Amino acid sequence: MATVQDLLRLLQEAPQFVQNLLAESRASVPWLAANPSAPLDHICLRVGSADEYPLFKQSLETLGAVLLTEHPVGGRPIATYKLSEEHAIHVEDPLWPGDGGEFGNVPKVRSIRVLELPSPKPGRFYATGWEHVEVAVGGVISGVDLVEVVRGAVAMGDAERDAAALVCLNAFSGDALNAGVVYDVSAMSKGGFNIDLRFSGKGWAVKFHWIPLEKVIAIETSE
Repeated sequence: MATVQDLLRLLQEAPQFVQNLLAESRASVPWLAANPSAPLDHICLRVGSADEYPLFKQSLETLGAVLLTEHPVGGRPIATYKLSEEHAIHVEDPLWPGDGGEFGNVPKVRSIRVLELPSPKPGRFYATGWEHVEVAVGGVISGVDLVEVVRGAVAMGDAERDAAALVCLNAFSGDALNAGVVYDVSAMSKGGFNIDLRFSGKGWAVKFHWIPLEKVIAIETSE
């Protein structure tokens, strides 16, 4: 099922999912533990069947979420929504310093409002539920405020953006704190400036990319 009540239940469960993910991933990924100011810019909700996908879309829109984009990837659609303030996901994190912006103004409380909703790939089965979060590392890696990194990305041409994203993630993976950490690098070869590195645990994954997904979408849709 994929009713509004089902979605509300999942949204209520999301903070605990993220807290568990942070605790477990920080134990395995020293860079993440050492850089708590890197924002969690979006969360991914998997659905168990292609039939559920439009129902969850409808439920999100009923709750006031705004569709940012929907496009085919790997033979199935992926929709990205911005949750209403009322239904934003707030996660207690004692290491979060607060950013004075959209990812959690209040220290120790992260805010996630962007939700990625993929339809299942043909022939693949997923249990309906939260799958991963993504971390925007561009600010921390460059030593520049993330707002400025995004502003720079907007001003770049396509090739320059792609190169900047690659440089950022190469610097991230080459950081001494990542020595010995094994990342899934398969998405590095997809091209573009939203490439990512993935680290998976039991029942969760965390991905690292250059700039927040909402900003990626804004750049792509403005061109």
